[in-house]
Amino acid sequence: MTNISIILPVHEFNDTVAGFLRKGFGAIKAQKGINTLPSIVLVYTHLAEQTGLLDFIKEFTTPVEQTDVALSITPIKNEGKTDFASQINLGVKNATTDYISILEKMR
Repeated sequence: MTNISIILPVHEFNDTVAGFLRKGFGAIKAQKGINTLPSIVLVYTHLAEQTGLLDFIKEFTTPVEQTDVALSITPIKNEGKTDFASQINLGVKNATTDYISILEKMR
């Protein structure tokens, strides 16, 4: 395993967010010059869960072909405060690496 986790807070899930996630996951999978991809700690709310987020990420955690790379995504449901800082703090608590990075949704 690489020594970095990417914290990804998801407050809601819809077609727009799915597009952002698809681009972000694609960029992570396209990394060059490293032996192992970073792990992803995906912190989500009950709202994101109810709208299909967990089914969506299965597409990226299961290789479709032998040459396909499966991402290591650890979904963490946030049962407490769901503001940005609380989402990030929960992700950091659940990261198992020495270093973290945060991937935010941009509009």
